[in-house]
Amino acid sequence: MGRHKSAAVSLPAPAVAAGISVVMAVIYLGIVVRQHQHVSARAVFIACFLVLVAGLFAASFRVEGPLQRAALLTGAANALVAVGFLGLFSIGLPLLIAAGAAMPSVARALTYAPRPWGPTIAATAALAAVAVIIVGLLAT
Repeated sequence: MGRHKSAAVSLPAPAVAAGISVVMAVIYLGIVVRQHQHVSARAVFIACFLVLVAGLFAASFRVEGPLQRAALLTGAANALVAVGFLGLFSIGLPLLIAAGAAMPSVARALTYAPRPWGPTIAATAALAAVAVIIVGLLAT
């Protein structure tokens, strides 16, 4: 008789990483409020930064050029690795998992980028992500 196969919906890994990033931003603010009864500027920066990272992942679907897509994906994934490492004892592990899930998409985007620019994009995006985090944490 008619066995119907349901179509499996698979989300792209950057979309999953963006979702995890937003969820962890909300959870992080909840953790901070529960522990300190108020939200500090640093907690707001971290939450906004995670939402920005989700925006970078989302923007990577909209850009046309392989160079821009590689830069957005690399910057977002490296930012998740950096924040995940810094917050390893609270929200870091899910962020590192999200970054790991996005890495095959990053590698694929870097292979489509023009030849001499792949490693330059990766290094620049990693440095930019770390620089934004350091400046933001020092400013708050």
